[in-house]
Amino acid sequence: MGSSLTLHPDMFILAATLEYIVLPSDLSASVVTRSTYGRLGLLSATAVHVHPGYKGCLTLELVNHGDTAILLYPGLRIAQIVVHRAGEAAVPEKTKYRLVTEPEFPKLWEESDIAVLWYLSTKAGERGAEPLTFA
Repeated sequence: MGSSLTLHPDMFILAATLEYIVLPSDLSASVVTRSTYGRLGLLSATAVHVHPGYKGCLTLELVNHGDTAILLYPGLRIAQIVVHRAGEAAVPEKTKYRLVTEPEFPKLWEESDIAVLWYLSTKAGERGAEPLTFA
């Protein structure tokens, strides 16, 4: 079955699904751990929402919250996707994670709250500081 990985207690890794999905603009989805693995202490996604219009492989955030190691290998069915109607077309205009085909590391530099915190910590106390604006 290929190489394996031992996920020890309190260990965290990023993994990608083998499936490449394409959600239409009127559907969203949730990723949940299959109960068999959840009972071992495995949490397969901490960011469970998949936005309408998403295209790519899903990045799973795997955490072992159990007391014993869990052996993982490619193709293991540890999670499942639940599809939801999103109502009216709801494709976000801009998203950080699109067309993903491998585990995606956090893109913190694209977070607007980082800019807000930087502004507040460096500029807010200065007299005459320009107001903060967002594009």
